[in-house]
Amino acid sequence: MPLPKKALRIASALLGVLTVIALAAALFHFRPLIRSRAYQATVETPGGGAVKAAVYSMLGRPDWIFVKVPESHRDPERPIYRWFVWDTSTKVVSLSWVRETPFLHRNHDQARGIDILDAKMEDRWRLEYSRSSVRFTNERLTITIQHDSGDDQH
Repeated sequence: MPLPKKALRIASALLGVLTVIALAAALFHFRPLIRSRAYQATVETPGGGAVKAAVYSMLGRPDWIFVKVPESHRDPERPIYRWFVWDTSTKVVSLSWVRETPFLHRNHDQARGIDILDAKMEDRWRLEYSRSSVRFTNERLTITIQHDSGDDQH
């Protein structure tokens, strides 16, 4: 015996509400990274020149700017240097990690990463800030993140 139309509508509405709740919970916990239009980044290596790098911000944390080091400029001796994050609110740059499956995301409850000036880091880093950019350098890698405002003075 088929269900009455009213029961089907109630079941469909309930399924829709549960789907929205599940998606909202997933997006709250697994915050997607969204390609940033407000920032640009370049990555330079001594032998590889400069290339543009992908820049992202995290849903719910627009002050965290993520940079993915292009494959061509990754250091084979330091394969961990794949992702960096600049917290524009605290002016801290950290070595970070991003999960790439099923989409680019960070768990909302994870720490930002390891501060590149931390004593635990293998390399010595130097940071230079201006009003709209940051440049961080070690002996093998230079990364510059620039806000598109162009209002920069070193």
